[in-house]
Amino acid sequence: MPASRPRPFFPSWDEDMKIDWEQLQRKALTLILLLVLAYFGWQAAIYFRDVLSIVVSGIIIAYLLQLLVDPLSRWINRLVAVVTVSLGFVVVISLFTSLLIPLVIKQLRMLFIGLPDKLDQLQGLLYHFQGKLFNHHVAISLDRIYSWIFPRIERWSTHLGDNLPGLVMGSFLGFFSTAMVLVCAFYFLKDGKEIWEGILSFFPNRTREHLDHLMLMLNSSLHQYFLGQVINAAVVLVLSTIVFSLLRMDFGVVAGSVWGILEVIPYFGTYIGIGLALILASWQGGELVLKVLIAAIIIQQLKDNVIAPRVMSHTTGLHPVMIVIAVLIGGKLAGFLGILLAIPVAAVFIGLLQFYASRQGEGPEKEEALPPTVQEEKLS
Repeated sequence: MPASRPRPFFPSWDEDMKIDWEQLQRKALTLILLLVLAYFGWQAAIYFRDVLSIVVSGIIIAYLLQLLVDPLSRWINRLVAVVTVSLGFVVVISLFTSLLIPLVIKQLRMLFIGLPDKLDQLQGLLYHFQGKLFNHHVAISLDRIYSWIFPRIERWSTHLGDNLPGLVMGSFLGFFSTAMVLVCAFYFLKDGKEIWEGILSFFPNRTREHLDHLMLMLNSSLHQYFLGQVINAAVVLVLSTIVFSLLRMDFGVVAGSVWGILEVIPYFGTYIGIGLALILASWQGGELVLKVLIAAIIIQQLKDNVIAPRVMSHTTGLHPVMIVIAVLIGGKLAGFLGILLAIPVAAVFIGLLQFYASRQGEGPEKEEALPPTVQEEKLS
């Protein structure tokens, strides 16, 4: 029996190792087309940024209110449920803002009126510190820094305090933008499923099933994420505002409101909110700072150990480093709205990559074994 030839280290190009150039070219062209579409889509998003902000805000509100509409629509007509939930949302938000906004404006005005006196006290402390250093033969002159920083802060605080009501109303309660957001939220809530089915109608049947299953997979985590963030922020806002006010903190409503709003920002929001509360409390003395710090720690522990595990039993599955990077990129690209949407968008992107990788690895023999679609899930 002739001895077998040894296998070469570099195998020859046989029939099994031929490159499918046609498939490779098709994938390359698809990738180039996707990159071109992404570029022009990004340019269009920048141009229509204000419109997209309204639409995206409406989608987020509809996404959250759907959690109330779906169980309610089992008992009454869906349109009636949508109208009831939408009106209830408008009433709650109107009552909340009518009670909170005047207090915030009043305390912010007090803050900016008293800021020059506090700056004078700070300047005196710094001069005292400079004298102590001089006695120890450390010569540091801060006069140039004082002359540049403090006058500008005083002018800015005075100007902002005088124009605060108009600034707040114009920035956060613009009637037209708010109305458009609510209108978009109503129609997305009412016709969201029809809109999604209309989008799917442009795709082939097989792609439609893939997208339907992908949406079902993403909804399971994103619904929980949005609901958890809103509940956590609301709990922190209400508790911190009440506790800070009971501690007779002059700017307790401002500190509690800002901390609650910042809670929607993962990792950073908590520390920024607590830090701001401590800075505002320091204006009334060190004893209040200690009380506010203890109260903030208790509120944070209550949120992390009691509330968060109940409302966020399912997370997006992102690594903390990915979350931090996503928040930084979102803030750079789209401001506060980008920070708010950074985690969901990152989760969707990772989900798309995982879904595409799973479809590529399955091969044609598993093509018939798709998981149930959204419609099949509802019928079962």
